[in-house]
Amino acid sequence: AQREAARIEGLKRAGLFDAWSGSGELGVNYTTGNTRDTGVALGIGLAKDGIQFRHKIGAFVDWQRSNGVLARNRYAADYELNYKFNERLYLYALAGWERNTFAGYTSRFTESGGAGYSLIKRDGLYLDVTAGPVVQQTRYVGGGMDHELSARAAVDFGWRISEDLELTESAAVVLGGQWTSTTALTYALTDTLSSRATFDVIHESEPPLGRRATDTATRLSLVYGF
Repeated sequence: AQREAARIEGLKRAGLFDAWSGSGELGVNYTTGNTRDTGVALGIGLAKDGIQFRHKIGAFVDWQRSNGVLARNRYAADYELNYKFNERLYLYALAGWERNTFAGYTSRFTESGGAGYSLIKRDGLYLDVTAGPVVQQTRYVGGGMDHELSARAAVDFGWRISEDLELTESAAVVLGGQWTSTTALTYALTDTLSSRATFDVIHESEPPLGRRATDTATRLSLVYGF
């Protein structure tokens, strides 16, 4: 009880740049010989869980060149604000940007808001769901731009299988548009350093002509937590 009271008091006193936590991710590959591949994956995630407000910031870069030809080219960043009514129910507002030329667009802006609920919230296991309307503005590689109004739903799941091993899943779907899934298995090497295996799936319901509907990516990376 004393520790919880001290935690709450610390959150009340926290300034704009205080009480943040997060992690940075780095994955690099370089091969020579019959094939010459160079790739880099960079990611950062920040979170600040206050008494009534929760902030989440994420950014990611996934770039790869194979034999002098660009093979992957994805950049993304987003910010989410939660207003908590209690320990489980909250409202959310989300703003995001993404560039993925292999999916057929040079930029996509996403704005969404709605309700969220923590279906499971206990030590070592959590499951959050959110749903609400979404607006997207997409500029395509071949020219042209779309503005769409739809509905969005997302799931955020985490399970600490053991003291050193954690499984996470983050998925989102826009009706009539895109759905994404990121599955990660993270193993703690030290108190701050971990190794991570990630599998990404991106599906476009109506890809541009000549583009495949589904892209997948698998990567291994090191993660530093702070």
